[in-house]
Amino acid sequence: MAQTYSTEFKKEACKRVQSGVPAAQVARELGINVNTLYSWMSRFKAHPADPLSAAATCIRKTPNCVP
Repeated sequence: MAQTYSTEFKKEACKRVQSGVPAAQVARELGINVNTLYSWMSRFKAHPADPLSAAATCIRKTPNCVP
């Protein structure tokens, strides 16, 4: 079963990368896949107010998705 992470965990991971720490280093230190981190960063960038909304989640699955 896939591991789930809190919104706060995801936000903090993204903030560390935005502050200049390499994504690979953050991912390694947190024990997550770097591609997972990049996915979270894309969602936070596209929908900073609500990165876990249906719109934010659907952008990765289907480019023309309408939630």
